[in-house]
Amino acid sequence: VYQDRGQYDKALQAYKESLQIQRDTGDENYQALCLSNIGFVYLSKGDTDNAFTYFQQALQLREKLNIPGDIADSLHGMGQAYAATGQYDQALASYLKALELWRKVGDSRGAALGSHQIGLVFQYQGRFGAALSSMQDAVKSLRELKDYGIDTALILTDLGDTLARAGRGAEAYTPLQEAQGLARGLKNESLQAAILNAQGNVQLYRGDLKAAKGLYEQASRMASKGTEHGKVLVSKLSLAKVTLAEGRSQAAIRDLQSLSQEADKQGSKYLGLEASVDVAAAMVNNKDFSHARQELERELGISEKLGLRLQTARIHYLLGTALRLSGSANDAADHYRKVLNLLDEMKKEAGAEHVLERSDLKTIYDESTRWSK
Repeated sequence: VYQDRGQYDKALQAYKESLQIQRDTGDENYQALCLSNIGFVYLSKGDTDNAFTYFQQALQLREKLNIPGDIADSLHGMGQAYAATGQYDQALASYLKALELWRKVGDSRGAALGSHQIGLVFQYQGRFGAALSSMQDAVKSLRELKDYGIDTALILTDLGDTLARAGRGAEAYTPLQEAQGLARGLKNESLQAAILNAQGNVQLYRGDLKAAKGLYEQASRMASKGTEHGKVLVSKLSLAKVTLAEGRSQAAIRDLQSLSQEADKQGSKYLGLEASVDVAAAMVNNKDFSHARQELERELGISEKLGLRLQTARIHYLLGTALRLSGSANDAADHYRKVLNLLDEMKKEAGAEHVLERSDLKTIYDESTRWSK
């Protein structure tokens, strides 16, 4: 109950007291369950180091006990910790092993949760069609199970958010409204903040900065009442993006630099990189081309290594703009052509055909087309 309500310190206390009792009585099955639950709570708190430690201990015990469904649960947790730290190949490998085990033992709910997490990795990588397919499979399975708990609400939220990111914001309202209805009964502030952030993204990608800002401000207030540091970080980053889009680049730089450092502290590679790219965008707006290029060239290697297609396209676009405005038009054109190749590749994917209807990506694509020549 504490965990579902986002009261993570109280949840940890209860789980750790239980873990000690299981150790005293020698019950390895329940020891593994407590270890796994503690890992998930630490993950929600943004403490990936402790999450890894507890998931690994749980996995060792469960492999010894040889219970496939429980092994899948620990692999699922490991996958989430890998994904949070940007180790996407390892995350997908863990998720796929877990999915195979859940399907083998006929655990539809576990398989749904696995599909959801695989969808999130695809979303980070800019593979929006694949992300939507995985999340839709997850929602379908949970509907068949008549599951109306926090997991369903979270998956509906991420489905709506991914639809917005794929340029299909009009379709996002239905899952987000359903998630909001479930969230009211669960009394979880962090979940409500996630829904408000997703609704803000719908407006941001429509180009309605005023509406987006209002939703992000509500999300920030709600997230600050909860205990998930990641949700607070996402809300603040979203507000900084609006500040940047409004043309207040100097104010945005201060906030974004602080948020990038906070994301790195929490071990969130994706959010850290996103904030750093926004810092570089603000530098370009301020005509600080030299520092912007240094920042972008450093981030390009990280983004390509992580396989983040959308962030890589943004970085090439900003590099092209910095070079063009500082007098290197030919070098700039090469970067603009790379942007077009990446975005054309993304929109070919089934389900992502409308991605360039996002207001931000339409501008990037149109400008890249103009200056690539």
